[in-house]
Amino acid sequence: MRAGFLLSNAVPIDPSLNSGKWVSLERAVRRHAMNQDSVIVVTGPLFSESTERIGAGEVAVPRALFKAVLAQQGAGLALFATVLPNQANPSEPIGDFAVSVDEVESHSGLDLFPDLPPSVQQPLEATVRPLPTRPQRAPR
Repeated sequence: MRAGFLLSNAVPIDPSLNSGKWVSLERAVRRHAMNQDSVIVVTGPLFSESTERIGAGEVAVPRALFKAVLAQQGAGLALFATVLPNQANPSEPIGDFAVSVDEVESHSGLDLFPDLPPSVQQPLEATVRPLPTRPQRAPR
């Protein structure tokens, strides 16, 4: 958690997005994590070929931000990925921004969950699954 408070862990984000859908997404991830045995969250920026730069240090402004969540409950695994455009807070529900992890990896050039066996990784990463935004009960 300490890494979350380092400047190296910061990117320019539209203020209304940061206080709107982005904070709602972070809350949804925390709520979902409460009912899971294990959760891995990967968050990052997505840049375009014509990335805007700001300030004297020419800080790159991402075109979008992503959050990918690998959740384990018992023997079951689920992957969720969301990409929010870095612009004024959108009015659409968070679920409308669900994408596959494959799509995030394609745009970022990253392999987000490299330790998953290929037989598990391929179908999970190809699936678009919106992150639950309402609290869910753990299965009995």
